[in-house]
Amino acid sequence: MKIIELEIRNVRGLPQITLIPNGKSFAIWGPNGSGKSGVVDALDFLLTGRISRLTGEGTDSITLSKHGPHIDHSPDEALVRALVQVKGFKDTIEIKRNMNTPNVLTYDPKFDQIIRPIIEIAERGQHVLTRRDILQFITSKAASRATGIQKLLNLLELEEIRKTFVKVENDFKRESDDKMRIVDSKKKEIAQIVGSNSFQEELILRYINDNRIILRGQQITDLMSTSLKNGLISLAALTSNQVIDTRLVESQVALLRNLLSNENNQQIQANLEFVNGLLDKIQGDTQLGRDISRRELTRLGLGLIDETENCPLCDTEWPTGKLKAALAHRQSAIEVHVTQLNDAIENIKSSLDQIADAATTLIDSVGN
Repeated sequence: MKIIELEIRNVRGLPQITLIPNGKSFAIWGPNGSGKSGVVDALDFLLTGRISRLTGEGTDSITLSKHGPHIDHSPDEALVRALVQVKGFKDTIEIKRNMNTPNVLTYDPKFDQIIRPIIEIAERGQHVLTRRDILQFITSKAASRATGIQKLLNLLELEEIRKTFVKVENDFKRESDDKMRIVDSKKKEIAQIVGSNSFQEELILRYINDNRIILRGQQITDLMSTSLKNGLISLAALTSNQVIDTRLVESQVALLRNLLSNENNQQIQANLEFVNGLLDKIQGDTQLGRDISRRELTRLGLGLIDETENCPLCDTEWPTGKLKAALAHRQSAIEVHVTQLNDAIENIKSSLDQIADAATTLIDSVGN
């Protein structure tokens, strides 16, 4: 926007002045008190309805209505008018603002779409820098220079908005991650119910449709919550005399057979063979068997060896360090075999537990 003509009446120290820059850049110079700042204040008031120098820190008792008009003049006598030209629009537009109604900018309504965006930008306060603003920025320390620029250009509000958005984003991501962990857990539970190692929509949908047959429901093609129970009769409506579709039972029995498949049996059998081999080794080694049977005694004996380092059972003297080393070696050999045995047994137990849990779930679903 370019200023073609500017008229100022009774604003600050200017009773009456008209400037005609014809859209060109211009500078105002003169001695102190000649009204240079008054022109800037008038332009500021015309664009925003306020005077920046009369606001901010240290201006609590200063008001626009009292200190904006020229001395001995009332607000309704203070007026700023301008003829402006906007790029891309050939006609000049008259805008004016009276200090009696500072929130009202007067112009022809037909120019509203042209003038409104300009005024909205001006209201952010970036069109004018006071002497105080410039001096505060120049004297600011390097560490606070970025904040000084934000304050100078009235961007502090934008920075607060940015921080708020970042916080909202982080909170949303954290909550989303928590929800996804719950979803993954539920998917694993559902997969176990249908006898699958992973969540597969096709298998889940087939399982649901098999169960819908029992409740006289039509086949569905998606896993939407609104579709799952649509068109079903209640369990109470089913009587023992009703014929149940055997396809569901057959599918559950097939899953149960899969649990007891050769592959699962082979894994359990391998663990059993390992345990048997380990037991044979222990039974075939008389000393190892004896050591294992005395495992607890050896552990206690190590703890009872005192500074004399004599045998805590028979009080036999041993060379320094020899008894403890011998018992520690024996204890280490015992723990290796015992640990291997316990691990193998635990693997068998875990495999059987998994099969038992899955089989129980399938049997319950068939029974129901």
